[in-house]
Amino acid sequence: MWTSHDILVTFCSAQVVVLDVGSGTGLLGMMAARAGADNVVGVEMDGSMCTIADEVIASNRLAGKCTTVNSDARRLFAADSPGLREGRKPDGSMPELKRRADVMVFEIFDCGLIGEGAIHISAIAASRLLLPNAAIIPASARVFCQPIQFRLSTVCGVDVEVLNRYNWRPDYESLDMQSLKEHWSPLADPVQVLDISFADYAANAAPALRRKSVECTACGTVNCIMLWFELDLDEFERLSSSPYAAESTSWLQALYFVQELMVQEGDVLEMEVSHDTYALSTRVRRSAAPKLSSSLHPHRLRTVAASRRAGYRCVTSHGWKGTTSW
Repeated sequence: MWTSHDILVTFCSAQVVVLDVGSGTGLLGMMAARAGADNVVGVEMDGSMCTIADEVIASNRLAGKCTTVNSDARRLFAADSPGLREGRKPDGSMPELKRRADVMVFEIFDCGLIGEGAIHISAIAASRLLLPNAAIIPASARVFCQPIQFRLSTVCGVDVEVLNRYNWRPDYESLDMQSLKEHWSPLADPVQVLDISFADYAANAAPALRRKSVECTACGTVNCIMLWFELDLDEFERLSSSPYAAESTSWLQALYFVQELMVQEGDVLEMEVSHDTYALSTRVRRSAAPKLSSSLHPHRLRTVAASRRAGYRCVTSHGWKGTTSW
């Protein structure tokens, strides 16, 4: 990962070119220009957003440094990109960039991290639009997940408790879980499941699968896996979409609703998170060999063991009681 010193040295060198992918209204690109970049190329797929960006850049008197290209970054070439044929792109058109960039900044993350093409775009940029050892900001990301209980009791005065068991699907929903803290309960500690370096595009191009075991810290009904991420800007600065973060960001949390699974304190769950380079998916199941936490009081250990043999009743935070057997 590039350090803040490495980036400073780059900006102090001659003719620094910055590539701003998913530039939107040009904010990151203008910040780079004011930090010392000589040339900033913003890439944005939305034509209306490009028009707004041009106006914003001009009003900030940075039109001499910042330009916007209305395109998908995966379609771009630089004049010194590999793969050109007699100075032209494979389709015969001219490359859009005068040369490969020294720095890339990008904000193309949805609440599930990679749903807007972050893996593919960073891979194309690293192989075709960036100089060797170019700085990529953010440099890396980590993904965390946590099993929670997030069930509806009533809607408009109607009891919908029984419908919760049918509320599961493979894709995720985006919700601001910080503002809904009174309506959900964590049932285990968060666990890191993925670590992605955006410069390591060869490894990122392959689908990945990670499994983690977590021990339940409370009794309840697991019906949702909550996911968030952290982005490393350099060795000091970090952005987090965690619902526990002191400062909230524009990203919400990704919620994967799963088939309901009743758990006791001390139960072990197997969490599975995978990605196909386009999106993340999750699965959870009870471990084949559940264990009891040695930190539990001996009386509590006997109670949990007995409940596993004979079934148990569990009172959730919403007051719902359920029975299961092992």
